[in-house]
Amino acid sequence: VSPYTEKKKTKTTIDLNIRELPWTDKQKEFINLALDKNTKVIITRGVAGTAKTILAVYCALRKIKDKRISEIYYSRVPVEASVHGIGYIKGTSEEKMSPYTQPLVDKLNELLPVPHVKALMMDERIVGVPLGFLRGLNISNASFIMDEAQNCRIEDFLLVMTRMANFSTLFIC
Repeated sequence: VSPYTEKKKTKTTIDLNIRELPWTDKQKEFINLALDKNTKVIITRGVAGTAKTILAVYCALRKIKDKRISEIYYSRVPVEASVHGIGYIKGTSEEKMSPYTQPLVDKLNELLPVPHVKALMMDERIVGVPLGFLRGLNISNASFIMDEAQNCRIEDFLLVMTRMANFSTLFIC
């Protein structure tokens, strides 16, 4: 163990009750592939509503439950859908990131009872991070979900992929 690496977070003691959804055969294949210990990167694509994000979140939650990882990182490029823009957002960095992490929170609420979502948040097991703040991070023992990746540049992919360390899985949706 190098004294220069960040101290790893311990495994969670929260006993997650993850809802099982009626997965299709293809989605079950995705889950099996994502949960394989040799899988490091998963790239998934499809039209809106094809369960890309919820599958990544489900697999990350299963890894937390099985004590294979300690946290979930979630990021998307902050691209506004309107030409009018929302301008300056007041508040803390968490409050500013809230609109961009809302899809993750929605998926967590679909898959877990509310007390479990709150417990994961309070225990800092769910990390919403802007891509621009990844420099210098060493993401180990975690799942990283890069959502809405069609809005990313090549440099964004390189940044995320070079942050991934031991026992981590990268989901590119």
